[in-house]
Amino acid sequence: MRSVKLGGVVPALLTPFFDDLSIDYASLRRLVDRCLEVQSVAALFGVGHAGEVAALTREERAEVTRVIAERVKGRVPVLAGVYTDSLTEAVAHAKDAKQAGADAVTVFPPPIFADGACASHEMPLLWHQTVAEQAEIPLVLFQFSPGGGLGYTPDTLRKLVALPYVVGIKEGSAGMVPYQLNVEICREANPPVPVLTSNNSSLLSSLAVGGEGVLSGSGSVIAAELGEMWKAVEQGDLFAAREVHEKLRPLTKCFYKAPFIDMHTRMKETLVLLGVLERATVRPPLLAIKDEERAALRSALELAGLLKA
Repeated sequence: MRSVKLGGVVPALLTPFFDDLSIDYASLRRLVDRCLEVQSVAALFGVGHAGEVAALTREERAEVTRVIAERVKGRVPVLAGVYTDSLTEAVAHAKDAKQAGADAVTVFPPPIFADGACASHEMPLLWHQTVAEQAEIPLVLFQFSPGGGLGYTPDTLRKLVALPYVVGIKEGSAGMVPYQLNVEICREANPPVPVLTSNNSSLLSSLAVGGEGVLSGSGSVIAAELGEMWKAVEQGDLFAAREVHEKLRPLTKCFYKAPFIDMHTRMKETLVLLGVLERATVRPPLLAIKDEERAALRSALELAGLLKA
């Protein structure tokens, strides 16, 4: 399997669409280029939640991954999401991703696991081992909040990070207590497994207590600013990191308020305001946001100094 080293800022890329809901690959390439201009960007993650993976066909997931990998040209690792309730499909999607140029796949806990599979290790181990061994590709784990039924228990996580093909974890457990425990578990693995925080409402505190970087859909919008915060923490300058955090807070509050299902639609609208995307089209069942939300996003961008009033 390929060697993959993860850390720094890993934007979870949005998938741009035309008004007819077909994929706007030219805009996707521009989004890749914009992210790669940021020195702290150390990998790119396509076809995840931010990329509306559930609304993409198998062929589209592979093509999006191919376009990203071709644009990246080996400059940083490319991660592709594997999201399905079928283990057979998961293997097929992972094989597609590898053939399309992905360096590793981020394996979502299948929704069916919410009925109790994550409470013990047998099913999660079988799932990850089968995907990695049959597709012959490294894995990034995805840790959800324990309260939602898809978060792995500490004992299960210990077994998962011990798998030889696990090269990182997208850590979105939300609470700081479980997050810190999971960081310790990943550090104790041999070799240690890099932790990329996805705790979007507490990125600064997550970085401050440990972890190698940030993996977030907001990286499609504010990769440079996330890079500033991450680098300041790495250098031990928490005051500088806090300045960036405070600057971004109005914007991240807009992104991550309820209903959370609209977070990536809000990010697309923000990129339209910044002139990066031409449209903020999303695929059903997602819906466009209201004018008052667009106004709030504009105001937050102005407060952050990212858009002139």
